[in-house]
Amino acid sequence: MTHVTSRFEIYDILTPVLNPPIVGELSVSAMRWKLLLLASLVAAILGFGLWCALTVALFGTATELARHDWIFLASFLLPLGLAVFSGIFVYRHTARRRKTQAILSALLTLVLASLGYFITLKLSPERFRVSRANNSIVR
Repeated sequence: MTHVTSRFEIYDILTPVLNPPIVGELSVSAMRWKLLLLASLVAAILGFGLWCALTVALFGTATELARHDWIFLASFLLPLGLAVFSGIFVYRHTARRRKTQAILSALLTLVLASLGYFITLKLSPERFRVSRANNSIVR
């Protein structure tokens, strides 16, 4: 005798897969790690890449950029702004634990951009080393 399965039996089998079990108030797959990592990586590459491109195109070296105090400080608004944008993007595209994921995304963006700076500093120290040597003579 053959066993005929109904749609409801198949649904009962697939329910744990389609709807993961709830632990406390959060489901097991509450964090969207792929979105968080990808958004942070893209924002870090864009932020740091644009900072490098503008530094080299407008000033030639980071040391020359560092001689202009306000422009040097304002140049960090680009990676910082993209980190905030990454956080907002992740916040808008997640349903659970929004604030946590947004903060993690922004922090990860800043960490990845800093890591990119240190790697670039090792590869091209003559262009991206920021030295603020005082050129005035104190007597």
